[in-house]
Amino acid sequence: MTKGYCNKPSRIIRTCQNFVSYERLEFVGDSVLNFLIAKEHYFLYPDLPPGKLTPLRAANVDTEKLARVAIKLNLHKYLRHKKPLLDGQIREFMDAILEYPLHSYGLIDAPKALADVVESTIGAIFVDSKSMDTTWKVVKGLLEPRITPEMLQAHPAKKLYETCQKNGFKIRLVDLWSKEGAYEIFVNNQLKGREKLARVAIKLNLHKYLRHKKRLFDGQIREFMDAILEYPLHSYGLIDAPKVLADVVESTIGAIFIDSKSMDTTWKVVKRLLEPIITPETMQTHPMTKLYEICQKNGYELHMVDVWKETGEIEFLVNNEFFGKGIFSSKRFIALNRAANNAYNEIVRKFGVEDA
Repeated sequence: MTKGYCNKPSRIIRTCQNFVSYERLEFVGDSVLNFLIAKEHYFLYPDLPPGKLTPLRAANVDTEKLARVAIKLNLHKYLRHKKPLLDGQIREFMDAILEYPLHSYGLIDAPKALADVVESTIGAIFVDSKSMDTTWKVVKGLLEPRITPEMLQAHPAKKLYETCQKNGFKIRLVDLWSKEGAYEIFVNNQLKGREKLARVAIKLNLHKYLRHKKRLFDGQIREFMDAILEYPLHSYGLIDAPKVLADVVESTIGAIFIDSKSMDTTWKVVKRLLEPIITPETMQTHPMTKLYEICQKNGYELHMVDVWKETGEIEFLVNNEFFGKGIFSSKRFIALNRAANNAYNEIVRKFGVEDA
């Protein structure tokens, strides 16, 4: 497979082919790969700001990039599946990448199964070697040719939105996918842990060290500090966590790693900071998911009344009867989550059904 692993590929692949192991290794491989690329780019491009580092990392680890790696290594030949369509999708992908030697930036369909097998392989290499350095020596060669800042192109959707925003154009997307397999765009007619990290910032009093010139920040931080008293562990999208608080925690973790040059040392520090860590037993279902599941399970008709732009409110009707409202004028998704949560609680109370 690669230098240093020439005698191990069959064992690695057999491990990955076990379904449970495959998914667990995929989970590890995804995290390991993102870290390794982030570390490489941080030191390789010392003057590149986060706004440039993030899309650069994404382009080097996204589904299409990893699917190309799978084809290059012939890993698709080891895929065990019962999906007849997948073989055709892989052949189409192999033909399509000939037109885009480096990356299509979203213009071709990359089968996720190909990226998954690469991530699980990376996970297996890391678990087998127990070494980030060894894993990177292998992975670095697999990802060639890597996308550099000079090669990076904006995603078509991003280019469209940026151009419209820059020129004051209004953009509207019409989703015809379910009927025609298409989208139409008319011109001129995002829990990755933000709340959790914001809580860490408050716990460590890091917010007191923030230097800023935005008066709203202080008020937002005070509101957040009051709100988390009602939700000791996590609100799951019901309160607004200031991004600046999560940012200061992430930058602190980055500084610890850069200073210690050790993942183990960094984790010893970070693990304590993240307490109490949310476990599978303490993790709750997202409000929207809970509402949809309980309605589907019991055959209730669900209808949303969205007047957020006018009033900052969203309502849910169940069987044509009002069941819950959410209000949050500055962010629609929080109003939506609150409405879903209130509607769900009212369903449980009124109908006496069990939690979904």
